[in-house]
Amino acid sequence: MKRNRILKIRSVLLLIVLAAVLITGCTRGDVTERRYYIFDYVEGNERPELFQVESMPYTMLVQDARIAQTYTRKQIVKRHYGPQIRYLDHDLWGIKLASAVPDLISKRCSRYNIFESCDRDMMSDLPDYQLNVSVVNLEMYETTFLSEARLNIEFSMFKMQDGNEDVPDITVFYSADRTKRLPPDDVEAYVQTINEMILEETDNFVVKVLNEFIGREDTETHIETRNLGYEVVDYSAEVIGDSITTDDRGIGLLYLPNLSGQDNEPFYSVFDKFGNNVNGARFGEELPLPEGNYVVRYGSGGKDNEMYQNVEVRPRWRYNTPPNWGCLVVDVLDEQRNYVKVSYNLFENDDGYDYGIEYPADVSLGETQSVWILKPGTYKVTINSESYNTYRDFTTIEVEANANQHLTLVVEEDETTGLVSLLGAGIMSEDDSGLRDSNWNQNSAIHANFNLQADNSEERDDSKVSLALSGQLDNTFTYQYGRLNYTMKNLMEVGTSKDEEYDEFRIDLDDFDMKNTLILNVISSIGLYGRFDLNTHFFPVYSYDLNYVEIDLNGNSNALNTGADRYKSSPSIFPMVLKEGLGLNFKFLDTSRADMNLRTGLGMRQDFRKDVYLYSDQDSTANETKYKIYEEQESTYSEGIEASLVGDLQIINNLSYSLTADVLFPFDDIKNYSMDMENIFNLKLFKYISLDYRIKFFSTELDGKLDYIANQQSLFLRFTYILR
Repeated sequence: MKRNRILKIRSVLLLIVLAAVLITGCTRGDVTERRYYIFDYVEGNERPELFQVESMPYTMLVQDARIAQTYTRKQIVKRHYGPQIRYLDHDLWGIKLASAVPDLISKRCSRYNIFESCDRDMMSDLPDYQLNVSVVNLEMYETTFLSEARLNIEFSMFKMQDGNEDVPDITVFYSADRTKRLPPDDVEAYVQTINEMILEETDNFVVKVLNEFIGREDTETHIETRNLGYEVVDYSAEVIGDSITTDDRGIGLLYLPNLSGQDNEPFYSVFDKFGNNVNGARFGEELPLPEGNYVVRYGSGGKDNEMYQNVEVRPRWRYNTPPNWGCLVVDVLDEQRNYVKVSYNLFENDDGYDYGIEYPADVSLGETQSVWILKPGTYKVTINSESYNTYRDFTTIEVEANANQHLTLVVEEDETTGLVSLLGAGIMSEDDSGLRDSNWNQNSAIHANFNLQADNSEERDDSKVSLALSGQLDNTFTYQYGRLNYTMKNLMEVGTSKDEEYDEFRIDLDDFDMKNTLILNVISSIGLYGRFDLNTHFFPVYSYDLNYVEIDLNGNSNALNTGADRYKSSPSIFPMVLKEGLGLNFKFLDTSRADMNLRTGLGMRQDFRKDVYLYSDQDSTANETKYKIYEEQESTYSEGIEASLVGDLQIINNLSYSLTADVLFPFDDIKNYSMDMENIFNLKLFKYISLDYRIKFFSTELDGKLDYIANQQSLFLRFTYILR
């Protein structure tokens, strides 16, 4: 039996691993193959006027090129406008650049028949001239707006034999730093363009050599029509705006940083030297502009109160604008930290300038917060449409340059008049908001409950009604890092109760429940989960005023106990229930008001029942006295397939619903399943008061087998105080 159980566990684990591998593999899509690129000699861009009928009687050796260290790797280099580069993992050179670049140059010179010999290998005799080639930059520029190929290359030809008077003492140096527009993210076009640019710049080098040796006027005249520096690029109006004429200017980027971290910071405007509004973008977005001087204008105060800076844009570089402004974000909450739709007005504190009215966002519903772009200074915030001169319902806030201020207004609504008043305001510290900016988050609350309960878990046809007063400490810890999510929910509950049979209150409400869940999201709705749940209690469980007899696991009965004041049926800690699970998580509902997860996989459950006795629904009679029979419970261990359904739903504004359901189907007897399902409805009545209705269904056992599905129903009148 034990061996079969182990084999079943191994089989299920193998299936889970295979399913995880399958899901992960499916999310990867097609495997990206590595692409390799080479240079080819192109005859189509040869210049006919450079072909020589008779070559000059000299020899030239073309050495391997010196490649700047950044570009010596196999990976093609992609560069942002600035110092940031990236090596492409799947786009590689299929050649050695140090050999391939001079190979192109040597062949182009040979084709033009410039020298008697133009070789790549060392000749038997010392060559007359040597050509050294240096590649300073060879990269693909890529931004959101532009894609360009850049070649920065140097040619240096010098005489090798100083004592040979038959060879002219000529040194030729030529360099070019060029860019050329590309289709977006097209590496093949980049390689072809670089290939052509190398040959084109070789032509320019040949022209300079011919001018030195021959001084041909016709060649020189022809060259004046060519641009020896930058390639003329046709920048479209879509990229840089209709009102800019680029001529031969290079493109740079303008950047104004996002200080608030919000995605909806306002726009700024860019004006050229003639006062034309040429373009604009949001703070935090890069804007491509032709090189030159511009004026950037921005601010939430309108044209009469806006700020500006003069900026200079340089080719292939990003201008980082130093912030002379600050940001302000305003939240309006009640004391329970719920977002409240109460409008506020913003004024300059010095002169009363009115920035306008704004309604705060409800972040819990996925709304985005408004961001104010302001001059450094003091500002006044009022609610209830109060004016600048008001002495009630207002606060002030200091806005500093290059900083973001997050102001929180705490308001209270009068339950009779409906008017809103300001209780407090200020900058909430990170300690006060918990680990807001870290991956950890904590929420804690204390609840005081009045509980009316009906319970038939001991006897099928007998529901006991009781009244209880209880206190709860409710903690939730969450951790999120990338695709990894961890949640720990802990509820500790202690209380006193009074049932139908007794006049006094007795401490018998005692529960400690902890649920730990770790989820690794493979894709947006599917992931892997692991969980560990613990349920126990702290105090012994007693029954009062009874005659009882105990029966142990071996069926032996202890002495009869008559008229006992109380009987301890369970010790501290036990029974203790542990649950572990590992498998797949499916999130099929994920909105701001509702989320629901279905989980299935391998599950294990341990019910530890050391010295735990349970009333058996049977009585024993001796000497005309009835005795309740308490039977000792055996600890059980189960492994099988588990399924869970966990979720929350905001039905209406004041009514929420929470569901936690677990079912375990054991390998050895699938019909003998165990089930726990808890449904919680919470109706908020007032600020600190809510009505909490719980109905819990769970399986009961008889002789180690499923007996029936019991239920517990509880109605709480709850008073809540949030710790953070």
